[in-house]
Amino acid sequence: MSPTALRTSSLGLALLLVAGCAGPPEEFVPEAVWEETDEDEGTEVDRAEICVRKATLVRAADQLCDDNNPGHVWYYVPLTAKIPAVGKKAGSGTFDASDLPYRVSEKGGTGEDIVIADDEMDRIEICVRKQTRIRVRDGRCDDGDTGYEWYYFPPDRQVPAVGKKAVNGSFHRSDYSETFRARPYGGKGRKVMLEPPDDGTGATPPRTTTRPQQCTTITTGRVTTRRCS
Repeated sequence: MSPTALRTSSLGLALLLVAGCAGPPEEFVPEAVWEETDEDEGTEVDRAEICVRKATLVRAADQLCDDNNPGHVWYYVPLTAKIPAVGKKAGSGTFDASDLPYRVSEKGGTGEDIVIADDEMDRIEICVRKQTRIRVRDGRCDDGDTGYEWYYFPPDRQVPAVGKKAVNGSFHRSDYSETFRARPYGGKGRKVMLEPPDDGTGATPPRTTTRPQQCTTITTGRVTTRRCS
């Protein structure tokens, strides 16, 4: 065999060996890496909603997040995981809001035993100045004025009057909650909450005030006439 033919045969054999070792690119299967997700075959993971200091993930009182206290954010942890007590650092979780999270005991723990029941999904909404939480007329929030936001209460809480500071409520509510406006003079939640109008606009129905009758008695001779308006 000539040197040229030998070199050609050797080159062809080398190309076949390389192709056989490499294999077709589309047949290469990388090693799978499994990560925990919020869904397992369509089943959502129940999560606890806890307030943490964002820089450290140390759990804080929920009210700090309810009031949008700077440096504090909501953190969502699976109920099956170890949930820290207030003052302890949270483990694996996410800052992404869960669909319908659960509030849990400040003592921490695991599972449904630490869930705080919230059987009342309705909320009373009032408009407040964001920095001070002083209640103002609802029109400020209806108009989207800068620096004003809705603040929410369960119906069993005390609602402040216009001009007073709102406490023990939250700037946050569930998308599943139905909201009601409150009378401007404040008071116990259910006593001051207003039913929404039938038109579905969410606007506060006007308060109706009945003016007392004004009557005048006119006497002409022996005839006495009483006129009221």
